Amino acid sequence: MKNRVTIIDLAKAAGVSVSTVDRIMNKRGPVQRATAEHVFSVAQEIGFKGVPSLRQRLSEDAPAKTLGFVLNKRERHLYGSFAKALVDATNASTKIKGKAIIRHVDDMSARSIADALLSLADECDSIAGVCIEHPRVNQAIHELAMRGVPFWALLSDLSAPHRAGFIGTNGWKLGRTAGWFMSRLCAPGSTIGVLIGSEQYLCQKEYEAGFLNYLREAQSDFKLLPARQTMEDDENAYRLTRQLLDENAGLSGIYMGGGGIDGVVRALQERPDSKIRVVSAEISDLTPKHLIDEVIDVALSHEFGRVAALAVQTMESPVAAQPSSTPAIHSVPMKISLRENL
Repeated sequence: MKNRVTIIDLAKAAGVSVSTVDRIMNKRGPVQRATAEHVFSVAQEIGFKGVPSLRQRLSEDAPAKTLGFVLNKRERHLYGSFAKALVDATNASTKIKGKAIIRHVDDMSARSIADALLSLADECDSIAGVCIEHPRVNQAIHELAMRGVPFWALLSDLSAPHRAGFIGTNGWKLGRTAGWFMSRLCAPGSTIGVLIGSEQYLCQKEYEAGFLNYLREAQSDFKLLPARQTMEDDENAYRLTRQLLDENAGLSGIYMGGGGIDGVVRALQERPDSKIRVVSAEISDLTPKHLIDEVIDVALSHEFGRVAALAVQTMESPVAAQPSSTPAIHSVPMKISLRENL
């Protein structure tokens, strides 16, 4: 049985005295915050059982800070899971006594998103969100900046000059990766359907552009059908997939570059006689089953836990509140899910 990690082991690994660790855990005396955070980090790395106690001690002395997050409707798996990851990351912070406020927007209108952003301004120290590209949204971000509330774009970047930065996966790389997979799944000359959730999300435009760019560069000779928008809705995706199947007898592949993958799968399952290759840039709670059943071949996605952790680390920093002429871009590697790596 593995030996239990003791306070002595922790002190040795962290390069501090046992009394220092004791002072941190039991509040027996002052310890510089940088030292306490270093000990906590080492404790996590070596599996010290007192990590929860260390986190609590650090949080007790941390400044209170409220982080606001604007996301799409909670019914979508992506945003329900992402919301939980953001709350968990905020609660786990040792640098702030954090409180997370989640605002789910049930429609994709620019007015609703802008209103959600501005409604958080009086409650939050920093705000982040997944937003469409629109002048009204950019204006709301400008108003936040004027009120001293920094805004960070999550998952999909924005052209707003007053955003503090972006945290998420590089959409161009994700799109080219999707093209790479499709070029190996379908024979040259195949007919490929392209679906995206909404052109209002810059990341999805990048998914589409990167996908097409790779296939042109690879000279795959595919017949690429014009992209159709699902508006991030499974029912629309189902209807559009049925249309693709009905109108294109030789359809070999579908690239799903946005919301609606469960609708795509439902349409394909109604045509079990046709084997269509599917590369998706969208995941749902059913995606593992669809991969195992080989209805989806590849699912590319954001690492939501890593994006959430990086978002909180960025927003909790005092530096995040200082205006900068250069937005900070934090790129998180994409997650690639296949039947064999689940």
